[in-house]
Amino acid sequence: MVKMLRKTKKVIAAVLTAGMLMGAMSTPVAAATEGWKKDATGWWYQNANGSYPKNKWEKINGAWYYFDARGYMLSNSWVPDKSGKWYYVGSTGAMKANDWVKGKAGEWYYMGADGAMKVNDWAQDKDESWYYFGNDGVMKTDSFIKDKSGKQYYLDSEGVMETDSWVQDKFGKKYYMGNDGSMIIDSDGNTIIGSITCDIDDSWTILSGASDGAMYLIPSANEGALFLALVSETKAEVSEDDLVAAKDALLQQYKEYDLKVVEDTTVNTPCGTGLSFTLDVSDYMNDKMEGHAAYIKQVLFMDGNELYLFQIICVDDDFATLEPQFDAIISNISK
Repeated sequence: MVKMLRKTKKVIAAVLTAGMLMGAMSTPVAAATEGWKKDATGWWYQNANGSYPKNKWEKINGAWYYFDARGYMLSNSWVPDKSGKWYYVGSTGAMKANDWVKGKAGEWYYMGADGAMKVNDWAQDKDESWYYFGNDGVMKTDSFIKDKSGKQYYLDSEGVMETDSWVQDKFGKKYYMGNDGSMIIDSDGNTIIGSITCDIDDSWTILSGASDGAMYLIPSANEGALFLALVSETKAEVSEDDLVAAKDALLQQYKEYDLKVVEDTTVNTPCGTGLSFTLDVSDYMNDKMEGHAAYIKQVLFMDGNELYLFQIICVDDDFATLEPQFDAIISNISK
């Protein structure tokens, strides 16, 4: 009887145990809720399995976020990677891309399309202006820079690359930055003043020049070409008499070479009134121009103790189209 009782207890215990196990198996377990969580320390992101990212970038809803060693999201912070690139996460924690970041000292940085800070590289803003960033990532201002191409550019006080304009260095020398922003140089890499000419096959020949100063070169719409060169003479004092004397000397020179003066007038410059001459030199240069028309336009003006002569030569019949560009450059000469 005792044995039967013990056996009955074992059976009951076995049944109870099995029932408990079955009951436990049939009771649903609450899954972790995926999404952003916040406590007194900050924000973190919980995955569906209850884990959360730490010491890594995580892409969430199309944006990149960085989580520290404890799993908290960083915000308003710089984040370096193993390759030495720097990234920035803003106030929402999202990584900035194609966007500006202002440093604590007021300096500016630019984050590229991949989010990496621009270093020794260019960036174009939404207004299509170009900016350059040095080896520390800071935007350059009021400075000449040489980029990877070896060309020189100038960034103004706002950091914008200058184009089609004159700029002046700290020594007072003036240079012309072309329509692509690069400083105009000769075939030897020197900025030049003086005179050059052009054959129809587009091979440029420097007739005279110096390695300081500036020249602006404008290709024409056809086979001809237009160029602008600057020459200057410095004296202790420059007066209106010097301007008139220079004009008379030029006119005498034109007469000696039998050049046709088609215009003799005055022109306004930011430095005051200038004297302007337009010459038809087609006959004189006929052996080189192969029947193409050629014109020279010159402007004399004074600036301080210097007497300047701007000269333009246009080969072919495009003078009427290109002359306004020359006049526009003259009207925007920086003092």
